[in-house]
Amino acid sequence: MLLKVRSYDFAKEFADSAARILGKTDSYWVRRVNDARGQWFLVKVTSRLLYDFANRPFEELSPVVGAFPASFLRGFYAAEGSVSVNVSLRNGPRLNVGIDLSNTDRSLLLFSRDLLVGLGLNPGAIRVAKRAGFRTNLGIARSDGLVLSLSRLGNVLDFVAKVGFADKEKQAKITDALFLISEMGPKEAARFWQRKYRKERAVWVRQ
Repeated sequence: MLLKVRSYDFAKEFADSAARILGKTDSYWVRRVNDARGQWFLVKVTSRLLYDFANRPFEELSPVVGAFPASFLRGFYAAEGSVSVNVSLRNGPRLNVGIDLSNTDRSLLLFSRDLLVGLGLNPGAIRVAKRAGFRTNLGIARSDGLVLSLSRLGNVLDFVAKVGFADKEKQAKITDALFLISEMGPKEAARFWQRKYRKERAVWVRQ
């Protein structure tokens, strides 16, 4: 099994988890690689047992996953989740924060939605963000890009407490935003946020 991701934290958690599952005394190696699209982190796990298990039909895996909802969601959000922070100018500025989960498999997002509900959260309906045929950095998408969002402040707080992000950068960003809102209120938080972060290619980056 091969994992290639941008986030070192995600790669390290995968390496550590695979080692624990397979009874290894040492973690698997996280290797840094570079290509034309930038820097990546690579983890290679050689295990026929784990490969066969992970390639079972999802109907067989779902009871196992369902027994560990927070752990599954933590991994899924590390791979496909993102922190949504925006400064709204309506009645503002106001700092708004949410969490998005993106995928093309509606059944997988529905399953994840059920797990979130089971943890006491209230995600919104699954929506189409981009239609099939849109161009990505990998080519032309064959399926609709779907998004499942947590946008209510209480739900975001519960997600951070019960699930959280394996990626330290995502976790730090959501923690910063929530702290500012709770301490200052959304209006003052928006002004402070724009001094602490700047936007690069539609992404907030800490200064």
